[in-house]
Amino acid sequence: METVSVKVGFFHARQDSRCAELMVASVRRHMPGAEIVQWTDDGTPEVAGVDRCERKPWDGTSPMLNKMARLASAGEVLALDTDVIVAGDLRPVFGLPFDVALTWRDGPILDPAGNDLTKIMPFNCGVMWSRSAEYWETCLRWCDINDVSGWYEDQLAVAHVRGFDVLKLHCDNFNYTPLSPDEDVSRRLAIHYKGKRKSWMIDKWGKA
Repeated sequence: METVSVKVGFFHARQDSRCAELMVASVRRHMPGAEIVQWTDDGTPEVAGVDRCERKPWDGTSPMLNKMARLASAGEVLALDTDVIVAGDLRPVFGLPFDVALTWRDGPILDPAGNDLTKIMPFNCGVMWSRSAEYWETCLRWCDINDVSGWYEDQLAVAHVRGFDVLKLHCDNFNYTPLSPDEDVSRRLAIHYKGKRKSWMIDKWGKA
């Protein structure tokens, strides 16, 4: 796969910036020359290391809807959560044909009620390659029609929207969630310290 230039975008507003700073530093380390854009509100400070901020008013609700709206106007972009460490060059994926490239996960992953989340939300949206505005506009319409709200709006939408060329990449390689703070993740291209693991990210990569 040919390496191409890339824009990296991430939504960060009204949060602790330590994870975002480590994520940005990891992009700089493994994808030199990438343009890094912070999607944020009018008042959140710029994260160290970004090339620019794209600021829009935000009332603090529905962050995932906000992120999808940014993706709908971003053009070709690699979208990352702030609790992701890039540990390899993710640009070559853009040499493949797709509207969006999403990372899927094996199960079961059970919620407190015993539901397998991998059947409800087979994709994790922490790492995504996008080049289709129409895809995200369709996801936003799906959320509106189905009155979907909450933290998982994006993951529910991408599980249901059809009619687009979706490249599926496995989370084990491109969006890996570690099971312990000292796990060997040296073979992973992107490591996602979601949920309680954010402290693991700060402890491990803050000293790197």
